[in-house]
Amino acid sequence: MIDLGLTRVHQLLAKTPLPWRAIHVAGTNGKGSVCAYVSSMLSHYNESKSRQKTSHGRIRHGRFTSPHLIDRWDCISIDGNAIEKNVFTAAEKNVLERNETTKIGASEFELLTATAFEIFTKLQVDIAVIEVGMGGALDATNVIGQRSEYDENQGDLVERDSFRPLPLATGITSIGLDHQNFLGDTIQKIAAQKAGILKPGVPAVVAADDDAALKMISEQAGKVRVSQLIPVTAETTPEDLWQCNYPRPPQNISHEVLTALRRPIQKRWPNGAIATQLAWKALSDLGRLEEVSEATRLELFLELAQIPEMAQWPGRLQRLSIESLTGLKESVILDGAHNAESATILSSFVREQTLDKPVVWVLAASKGKDIRKMLNILLRPGDVVHTVEFGEVEGMPWVQAMSSSEIAAEAQKIIGGLFNDRRSQALLTATSGSPQAHGRSILAALKEASRTAETQAATCVIAGSLYLVGDVMRLSRDGTT
Repeated sequence: MIDLGLTRVHQLLAKTPLPWRAIHVAGTNGKGSVCAYVSSMLSHYNESKSRQKTSHGRIRHGRFTSPHLIDRWDCISIDGNAIEKNVFTAAEKNVLERNETTKIGASEFELLTATAFEIFTKLQVDIAVIEVGMGGALDATNVIGQRSEYDENQGDLVERDSFRPLPLATGITSIGLDHQNFLGDTIQKIAAQKAGILKPGVPAVVAADDDAALKMISEQAGKVRVSQLIPVTAETTPEDLWQCNYPRPPQNISHEVLTALRRPIQKRWPNGAIATQLAWKALSDLGRLEEVSEATRLELFLELAQIPEMAQWPGRLQRLSIESLTGLKESVILDGAHNAESATILSSFVREQTLDKPVVWVLAASKGKDIRKMLNILLRPGDVVHTVEFGEVEGMPWVQAMSSSEIAAEAQKIIGGLFNDRRSQALLTATSGSPQAHGRSILAALKEASRTAETQAATCVIAGSLYLVGDVMRLSRDGTT
C-alpha cells in the first residue's frame, strides 16, 4: 500500500523522541548513493587526523535507505554496518503492536520508517543519514524536524526542540519523471514534492542539472528560508565547494593542494559533490571543525571529496562473482538502474568497461516502468537479452514484477530495429538471437546468460530493478532459488 502523508507516522512516533540530527536526502536518481557516500565520509572523519587532533569523540551514525537488498533489516545500518536481525525484530515488534493497539493503519513503509527511527534513538546515534522513500513533502521520513498534535512532550521550547530537532542539512539529487501517479506528471510538480524536505534555517545542496527543477526548488527554498542553497553540477570542483563554505581563499597552501582543489572530479559526480557538502555542513554545524587549523580543515575536506571515487554501494555498478551458481569465471555487473536517467549512467559505464563489445543482459522491471525507454538506452547491436521476473518483495506487497514476456517483446522490437540491412540481419541471427523470457526462473536465466557470455567472451550485466539485484545477491549468498 502506498498512501502518502505524515499523520500516521506522527502517531506511530508520538512517544518517541528523535534527538539525533539528520542529513535528509531526496531526489529521483542517486539519493541512495549520496547517503552511502555521506556515511563513508562520517566513518572517515572518525578515523581522521583532523578528529584525533581535537578533543572530539567519534560520531555514531546511522543510515536508513530503501528498498532493502537481501534482508529487510539491511536497509538500516549503524556506523556503516547493517544492524543485527534481533535488533530489527525487537524494534519492529514494538512499532507493530503500537500500530495495532491504537488502530493507526500505517503503511508498510511507515512502519519500516518508524522502526528505523526507533532504532536510531535506542542506539543513541549522533547523526542519521536518511533517504526519502518517495517524493519528499508527504514521505514518512519527513517527520524529521516536524511536530504535530500527536507528539506527547509537554516540556518548554528547548525540550520540544530537542525532542525532534531540525536536520543538519538536506540534499536533493537529480530529478526525473518517476512515480508520476503519486508525485505529478511534470518535472516541476515532482521537484515541488522533493523540495518538501527543505526546512527553515537548514542548508540545502541540490543538483543543478535541470533548469525547471532548480527554479522550483529555489522558489521553495526562498519560501521556507533555508540558510543556504548550494547548486552543484558535473563541472563543480572541490574549490567551488570550498568557496561555498569559506569565501576567502585558503592561505599559504602548496601548489599540490591548490591543483587538487581545482581539478574536476568526474567519477560519481555531482552526487559526490552533494555528499561532500552535506557531510561538511553537518560537521561544521556540530562544531567539529573549530579546533583545527585551516590547513588541517582543507586536508580533511579534500579527503572527503575523494571518497565517492572509492566508496562501494551494493547494487550500483557492482562487480559480483556468480561462479558458484553458473560456473562463469568473469564477474557480472549488477546495477539497480530502473529509469531512463539511471539507465544512461549504467550504459555509459558498461560501454566503457566492455569497449563497446556486445553485452549479455539479464533484465527485470517493476510494473509501470517505461521499459521501452530504458531498453532503447541500454541495448546495442549484438547484445543478447534474457528477461526474468523478480520474486515477492518482503514487506513491500505493492511492488509487482513486469512480465518477462513483455520485456522480451519490447527488447525484440528494439534489437530488430538496430539492424537495417540483410548483412546486419545476419549478424542479429548469429549473435543476438531472440530475447529469451524465463519467468521467475532467475537461476535458469543466469545459467543461460553465463553460457552465452563465455561462448562470446562477453560481459554479463544484470539490471532493470534493485529487486532483481537483491534476488541475485541472495542467490549468490545462499546458493538456493
